[in-house]
Amino acid sequence: MELDTKKIIDLHKIDLRLQEIEEEKGDLPSIISDQKNGIAGFNKKVDSCNSEIDELNKLKSSYNTSLSDFSVKMDKYNKQMDSVRNNKEYDALLVEIDHLKSENGELTNKIEDVDKKVDELKSCIDDCSEKIGDLTEKLANNEKELQDKSTEFSVEEKLLLKDKNSLLSNIVDKDF
Repeated sequence: MELDTKKIIDLHKIDLRLQEIEEEKGDLPSIISDQKNGIAGFNKKVDSCNSEIDELNKLKSSYNTSLSDFSVKMDKYNKQMDSVRNNKEYDALLVEIDHLKSENGELTNKIEDVDKKVDELKSCIDDCSEKIGDLTEKLANNEKELQDKSTEFSVEEKLLLKDKNSLLSNIVDKDF
């Protein structure tokens, strides 16, 4: 009976040491997981920003094409001013030129807005890239620390589990 009690006490000591080993690892596994998720989130945001930049560049390209078309039309109307025969034609050309100038101004403003948005997105990408770099560095350090701790306690943990299993198989329950 005294022998079984000693085995149970030894078993308890083993369990306490195994628990200490787990506590030594601390929150590193969950911290590592959070850091990996953070990196994935920032990568997703960078991809999203790059896609949006591509769409904005396509839109800007179409605006620039429209500006080129307006330049050609403006040249055409300016040349027609030389061949105007009456006030009515002159007034009609002035209305068309004013309309083209206002559309040209609107397109120029839209291009400026697109450029601002692209700059904001590039700034966001730079911020995310910096955060990814920081998290990657921290992740590498935490993974190394966890690996070191796991290596340090690996042999001891295996021996403790072996002793625990041995003790459990040797303990005889007298009630059954």
